[in-house]
Amino acid sequence: MATLLIQFDEIGGGLLTRILRDYGHRLRTVRLASGEVLPADLDDVGAVALCGRLSSGLPDGLAGLLVEAHAAELPILGLGDGAAVLAEALGGDAGDPPPLGWQEVKATADGREEAILAGVPWTTRQFVAGSRGVGGVPGGGRPLWTFSGGGVAAFHCGLRSYGFVPRIELDLAGVGAASSASGSSGQDAETAERLPDAERLARRIFEGFALFVAPIDRANQGLAKDLHY
Repeated sequence: MATLLIQFDEIGGGLLTRILRDYGHRLRTVRLASGEVLPADLDDVGAVALCGRLSSGLPDGLAGLLVEAHAAELPILGLGDGAAVLAEALGGDAGDPPPLGWQEVKATADGREEAILAGVPWTTRQFVAGSRGVGGVPGGGRPLWTFSGGGVAAFHCGLRSYGFVPRIELDLAGVGAASSASGSSGQDAETAERLPDAERLARRIFEGFALFVAPIDRANQGLAKDLHY
């Protein structure tokens, strides 16, 4: 079974891609900015990840695909605008995009107990470069991080659906590209100071997702509806 990686821009999956491959995931990448189209169904899909910054509206079928994956209890990970798209698809509220740059996020009570955030400090600085935010989590969801200035920064919904509004997948080149696309250089002293810690923490989060949420060695072969994690 493949992990479906949906990319909204040309920057790519960065650290997320590398960690998932290290843990045995076979990636099936759809680059929406290059005109590639979404699959018609979830056959041979064992997990879904979506990342990047949207430059226009949602492609046809994306919300329905996420609803189907969530209902099938497939692991889903939304990063950047992917978190906002996931939240909206599952019934949450859209929000204004957080300010560009390194923003302080704080763990909620649920976030302090969340397995994939084990070892992540309760207060960190994370890089933000999106076109939309999360105004409210879907029904039954739980905020895991909040921005110090207000708003949801990360959430968990259902068994295996997670969203992180910061672009935690980005390496140095990715931060520079995302900043340039948003009208900023991104190659500043704060990035040089913050990024090493942010990458280390992102690696913990992605390894936690790969180990606890989408362990590849526990996925049965067969149709998506027959998967059991």
